[in-house]
Amino acid sequence: MRILTSFCLAAALLLMAAPADAVPSREASCSSLKEKAAGRFLTCLLKADSKYERDRERGQWFRKKIRCRDSLANFFDRAERKYGGACVTRGDAPEVISDLEGIADDTTRWIRTNEGDGPVEPLV
Repeated sequence: MRILTSFCLAAALLLMAAPADAVPSREASCSSLKEKAAGRFLTCLLKADSKYERDRERGQWFRKKIRCRDSLANFFDRAERKYGGACVTRGDAPEVISDLEGIADDTTRWIRTNEGDGPVEPLV
């Protein structure tokens, strides 16, 4: 779980270091799209948890989380169809979903109870 986060942060730093006029490779473009989708997925999960904390509507919370998962899986599929073999990883949506759900759960637990693994810290 922490490895995926560290990988995403390292990849983002590498992409930022590229010259402004450089055209990203197909590999970098695929990774970038997947990272963007992963960020949106994590935001979606935390928003669902936040809404549940306020409203306590369990059914709506489950439906929202399913929509978050479906959206990430669909986005990964589209990126892999667009960039094909240039994508460093393929068919990895289930693993990314599992890792990011763990991060969201840890974050939510920490914020609500001050217990658990606490917020994720980047590896430098």
